[in-house]
Amino acid sequence: MSGAPSPRAEGTGPGGPPVRVERIQTPPGGLVEYRPVATLVSLAVGRPRMAEFVTEDGEVHLLEVHPGRVHLFPAGRPIAVRLFGPAENVLVTLSPGVLAEAGGDARRLRPVLAAEAPLVRELVLALEQAASGTERGRRHARALTAALASQLIHDHSMEEVRPGPLIRRLPPPLHTVTRYIEEHVEDTLTLGRLAGLARLSVFCFARRFRTAIGVPPHQYVLQRRVERAKELLRETDSAIAEVALRCGFGDQSAFTTAFRRLTRQTPTGYREAHRAPERGAAAPSHAGPTDAGPPRTARGASAALRGRAVQAHERR
Repeated sequence: MSGAPSPRAEGTGPGGPPVRVERIQTPPGGLVEYRPVATLVSLAVGRPRMAEFVTEDGEVHLLEVHPGRVHLFPAGRPIAVRLFGPAENVLVTLSPGVLAEAGGDARRLRPVLAAEAPLVRELVLALEQAASGTERGRRHARALTAALASQLIHDHSMEEVRPGPLIRRLPPPLHTVTRYIEEHVEDTLTLGRLAGLARLSVFCFARRFRTAIGVPPHQYVLQRRVERAKELLRETDSAIAEVALRCGFGDQSAFTTAFRRLTRQTPTGYREAHRAPERGAAAPSHAGPTDAGPPRTARGASAALRGRAVQAHERR
C-alpha cells in the first residue's frame, strides 16, 4: 500500500521477530485507519499513485507518491490512509528491541510521509534481497537491520533535552543558569539576563552554553518551557491559554506553534493522549494482541480521525 501498515505486518511487536520484510500490493479504497504495534518503514515501488494521509493531529496530506519515496510510521501512532490507485510497497517491520539496541525509542520517532531518503531506501532494498538461509546471510541481515534502525533514529528522532545527569556535570556558572531557568521558566528570559547570571559576555556565554549542553540558550529555554507545559497538560485541568502563560509564552498561538514543532502534537492532542487515567476518560479496554491492528474496510477508520479530516477540509 502507499506506505500504510499492512494487516500481515501488524503482528510484529514485543516478543515477535526483530524484523520482517515483505512486498505487498494494495488496491485503492476508502479512508482506513491503522495503529501499528511495531514501527513500520515503507518504501514505495511500482507505479506512482495519489494517496491521502490523515495524521493523529488531524492534518490532511494529499500526496503523489513516487517510487523510491519512504514513509515512517512509529509504533502506536495512528494514521489514516486513502489510496486513489493501486500501490506496491516494500514494508519493513521493526520490533521495539531493534530500536532499543540502536539507542532509540519509537515514542521519540517522527512520522514521515513520502520522504526522499536515499540511505533508508537502499537499506530497505538490501534487506529485501538479504539471504537468510545461511548463518552468513543472517549476520548480513542483522547488520542491515541495525544500520536501518540507527539511520531512522539519527534522521527522525525528536530533540529532547534531559537535564538531570547533564546539569550535574556543568561548570558552576552554567549550572546556576540552568537552575535559574527551571525556577523562572514563566518569566522573560533574555540572553543578556542569562549571561549576566553566568558573569560572562553574551557572546562568550552563548558559545560556552552550546558547547556544554549541545543546543543554544534560546533553544534550551524553549525545550524546558515545553517540558513544563507537558507536566501541566498531564496533571492539571488548566486551559491551554493559561498553560501558555505559566510556561513563559506570550500567547496561546505562540505556545501551540512551539509545542507542535517540538512534539509533533498540539497541546490538546498531547493532553488527550497522555492524561492521567483518573483525571481523564476511562482507559480503553484491550481485548488482546490483535485489537490494535488495522480494520479491513473504510468503516474501520475511527470517528475521531474522520471528524478531524472533515474539519481540516472545511478549514481549507
